Amino acid sequence: MQRRLHSILQGCYHKMTAVDPRMLNYLKMVKDLLKQGYHAGESVHLRECDSVFINGVGGSAAAGRFALEATRGALVVPCEIGTWPVPRWVGKRTATISISYSGSTWETLAAHRQCLEQGASAFSVCSGGELANLPSSRIVPVPGGLVPRIATYYMGFAVLAMLRASGLAEVVFDVEECLLMAETLHARWLCNDALPHEIASRLKDRRIYVLGVYGLTEAAAYRWKCELCENAKMPAVSSTLPETLHNEAVALGLSVGQETVFVALRHPQESSPLREVIDLYLQVLGSRAAVFQILPEGGSSVAQTLYLHLLGSYISLYLAQAAGIDPLEIAFIEYLKTRMRSDRGWMR
Repeated sequence: MQRRLHSILQGCYHKMTAVDPRMLNYLKMVKDLLKQGYHAGESVHLRECDSVFINGVGGSAAAGRFALEATRGALVVPCEIGTWPVPRWVGKRTATISISYSGSTWETLAAHRQCLEQGASAFSVCSGGELANLPSSRIVPVPGGLVPRIATYYMGFAVLAMLRASGLAEVVFDVEECLLMAETLHARWLCNDALPHEIASRLKDRRIYVLGVYGLTEAAAYRWKCELCENAKMPAVSSTLPETLHNEAVALGLSVGQETVFVALRHPQESSPLREVIDLYLQVLGSRAAVFQILPEGGSSVAQTLYLHLLGSYISLYLAQAAGIDPLEIAFIEYLKTRMRSDRGWMR
């Protein structure tokens, strides 16, 4: 078994000497995916409800996190992201949105069935699979043939449009601004001296901590961690300010060194007291380890959230290039899924 696993994992590390053209092509598609996803979601009106439960894991759940962070302060009902087992409060006055790119994620399928059993209205966002065949008030179709981490952009804008069209997120933004941003950043960030290249050079061969600000850049920091792990095969940690200022600060203050780098995803809407505390914390960390801070571009909360998510995607791609690693290879995930299906037959 160990020899077989070692053979499988070797596929993650065959050397690449240039930026993967497949991933660049996927990132070039983001503009169109945002437009298509928003159009697909804006025609879907969630039934009258008192709460929303977004059901998903992995890159699919990241789509929900993107939508919620982009609509911060604009939601008119409580909204939570989770998966199976479903919270007891999910019921007849809850609209649930199950997101699974493949439509075959076992946790998402189990949670969708439980939402139906608890009387919630259920909506689905998927490219097919078993989820497309389960009862749903409406299915938002997702194009096939994508890698899930890129489909996240389509699904995130679809969920955003669903919340907005249903009057559950009173957010003001210009979709065209977001489309132009995706197009412009792709052209700008292909240059060797562009920001993603600069940041990637600072992160290479380091222990990486990505810090997000609660309610503002928390989801973006988590997404950076996932992209670094999946594209660049680099273990990374994400954490949230001000939570990090408490228990975690003890360990980080003692153990960090020059092999560690902190990336703080800041936001112009930080409250004055919080901003001052974060500035002080980063100043202390900066005396022990490398620290740099990033502010998003964009005129709306949606555009700012999109900017940070895209930046993480490009950085992880350039780190994969620097390490000579195939960013699309996910042999270990496929191995785990195979084991779950064979050893635990109910995980289908």
